[in-house]
Amino acid sequence: MTTALSRCYSTVNGVKRISFAPATNQEFAEAEALGQKAIAPLAKYLDLQPKNDLTQLFAVKFLMAIGAPPR
Repeated sequence: MTTALSRCYSTVNGVKRISFAPATNQEFAEAEALGQKAIAPLAKYLDLQPKNDLTQLFAVKFLMAIGAPPR
């Protein structure tokens, strides 16, 4: 997730820029491969204070890639 987020932040001529760059299929596959081990660390991003919408969006997207636990 850190790699995906890092592509969204840059500095051009001294001006900080934030732009959305979607996570790659490879990054989603890596999160999915981690499975249940990734859920707790990703879930912590959902309760960030102060809110960071871009970080929380990526956390939700990675959690969706992992899917629901088997019943």
